[in-house]
Amino acid sequence: MIDYLYYNAKNINNDIEEHDLWLIQIEADTKDVDYYETILTYSLHPNEDEITLKNTSNIKIINISKYFED
Repeated sequence: MIDYLYYNAKNINNDIEEHDLWLIQIEADTKDVDYYETILTYSLHPNEDEITLKNTSNIKIINISKYFED
């Protein structure tokens, strides 16, 4: 999925490079998951592993790391 997002972003902004990509790992309560939107998004884009949250104010950032190491 990140490759897909990278190439789409690259079409919009040619200055973006692979070393500009970051992964952010979060922890969220399952009560904040928007199951309807998550299923809808998955049905439209089955290759994307995306979860939609109703409330993002209660997330905890676990890790931030570069997607590609320099």
